[in-house]
Amino acid sequence: MIQKIKKSLNQTKITNFLAIGGLCGLLHLGILYSLTSILKINYLISTMIAIFLVNFVSFYLNKKLTFRTRKKLFWREL
Repeated sequence: MIQKIKKSLNQTKITNFLAIGGLCGLLHLGILYSLTSILKINYLISTMIAIFLVNFVSFYLNKKLTFRTRKKLFWREL
């Protein structure tokens, strides 16, 4: 019984992790397209901005939804 619960929790974590990864991949493409094509920012600068923003969003979502760690350690973990 306990093994089934552990397996279910691990599958939930994996599912959350993959879903957040997919969402952040789409977010990255959206930000990159918006900055480069619409706002006409140099693609290297657009890439740096997109990576920074998406990494922060990904870290926050995984911390809250996947791993559920304590709030006090946010900046240290980041």
